Amino acid sequence: KVSISAPLSTFTKAQIIQQGVALNVDYRQTYSCLLGYALHCGHCPQCQHRIAAFKAAGVNEPAGFYRN
Repeated sequence: KVSISAPLSTFTKAQIIQQGVALNVDYRQTYSCLLGYALHCGHCPQCQHRIAAFKAAGVNEPAGFYRN
């Protein structure tokens, strides 16, 4: 028997970020960039989705998170 649990599947990315903030997630320890740099590029599609989600959540990203 297989059971799949996906409690965040109905959340938007912004809601997931807000939930993470409520749970004290250290977003400096997360990674999203598709290009594999040590610091996020800030330009690839995944970085752009992340930037938009943080803005929509009303949450500031960690300082120095992107290469610029």
